[in-house]
Amino acid sequence: LMEAAIRGRVHMCSQLLNTGASPLQEDMHGNTALYWAIDKEHISIVRLMAQHTPLPPRHQECPLLFLALGSVNMCSVLLQLGASIYDC
Repeated sequence: LMEAAIRGRVHMCSQLLNTGASPLQEDMHGNTALYWAIDKEHISIVRLMAQHTPLPPRHQECPLLFLALGSVNMCSVLLQLGASIYDC
């Protein structure tokens, strides 16, 4: 799932999520498939993953972080999906 999220493969992410893959499974650095989808600004994958799990209150997915990094679109998407500026 992480590799599909990094590469922006929406269909593959959908198939993996529908068969039980977790968007919150961490790699050896503590990053999740959700984190990578956000980092790579794959908005459709972030929205897809949000249908399968709530956005976690983690600093890496903090909307303000993406606003500070210049990604107004991702900040907006995360807020629309229920992320909170208070979880940063």
